[in-house]
Amino acid sequence: RVYLRPDEELRVSTDDLREYYYTWMVSRARAKRNAIGIVYRGRDFRGMKCYKPEWDNKFVLGALGTLAMGDNLAVELAQAAHFNLLQRKAGACQDGEFVVYRQPFPRGNFVELLQIDDHVGGQKVKVVPRSWVAFRTRLACPAHWPGPSTAPRPDEPRRDTEVFARSNEAYHAVGLHPHPKKAVRDAVLHTVVGGEVEGDYGTIAAPRLRSAVLCRLTFWQLYIGITTPRLFISLVSCWVQVFLYRRCLLSIFVDCFRWYAWAEAQETEDTFLIPRDVQNELLCACCLWPLAMTDLRAGFSEYLYGTDASLKMAGVVKAHVGAQVGADLWRGAEHVGWATKLGSPIYSWLSDYSGPAVEELLGEKEEGAFPSSFVPKPLAEGVLWDVAEVFRGRGNYSLVHEEEGLRVHAGFDK
Repeated sequence: RVYLRPDEELRVSTDDLREYYYTWMVSRARAKRNAIGIVYRGRDFRGMKCYKPEWDNKFVLGALGTLAMGDNLAVELAQAAHFNLLQRKAGACQDGEFVVYRQPFPRGNFVELLQIDDHVGGQKVKVVPRSWVAFRTRLACPAHWPGPSTAPRPDEPRRDTEVFARSNEAYHAVGLHPHPKKAVRDAVLHTVVGGEVEGDYGTIAAPRLRSAVLCRLTFWQLYIGITTPRLFISLVSCWVQVFLYRRCLLSIFVDCFRWYAWAEAQETEDTFLIPRDVQNELLCACCLWPLAMTDLRAGFSEYLYGTDASLKMAGVVKAHVGAQVGADLWRGAEHVGWATKLGSPIYSWLSDYSGPAVEELLGEKEEGAFPSSFVPKPLAEGVLWDVAEVFRGRGNYSLVHEEEGLRVHAGFDK
């Protein structure tokens, strides 16, 4: 979703927190749920803070006093804590700059991404446009490429410089340690969230070296001519990831996807011969992968198109909206069709609800009572209870709702 003008480049900065999960301290009650499923002797823990001499000859379980990888809430807690630290102490992750999944992409010159322990920033900077001669020079001799054509203008404030300087101060203030070897500043060539960004030329693609290795592995697989279902699934999945940066190239996979579905249904790992049509499609993938990149400088269409089709006919309509409107529509577009959500029965019921307001219903009853008319009947999608209490314990919350006539689930303690 990043758009670069001819006189702009994208500079990338990143930080990676070292052993982020293990800098946390959790309560004793939560640590008990982080027990390692191996029985030890108490004496095995000599030298550790948790060691107690009276446990020397007893069988014990080790439990982590930090966030554990298997903790159901570890990702949410770590992400929320990192986000709040950067927002409150460093002035980062602000609205209009922070990239949120399935939300419109920010308009500004600086964007941020946060993924648990990784903090990524992208800054657009003004530079002198490169010439085609310089581009050919880089292709001919990449090792002697001099780097960015010009430095950013000194009078232009750099939001990324400010954010990452203050982020480092915030990390050290609370005892977090960014990995010094993984810290990147002002890079024009860097891999971010699985994509290799060339900020000077405005392209992003799957990492080129990995794609070249995948191409060689594919050649070897086709030379052998025999594969297994699991190996075939892995091979095709890797090519799909490469072609996601130029999705029209996925159209070459027809028989590959047909055999992919067949391989997923197999329960054994018996070998099979790779059909000739599948071999041809994989050979095409090996030839076309250098083109599988997204051009960040591609402009926006001035027209809005609508399509519809049936088994007998199809239709296309268009309307002129201008490049600015096209850019805003592109920012908020959903490009993954299968992820599009339809209205749920609950949403439909609430949208059509025309009864009295909740406050009016609650006001007519005694304090603390639940109006039965406001609770909808069981829905077709399978809602069997009105209340389900997580970490139930004594279940006081559930008992109160049960006394009011609501159907209460047995609850979850783990």
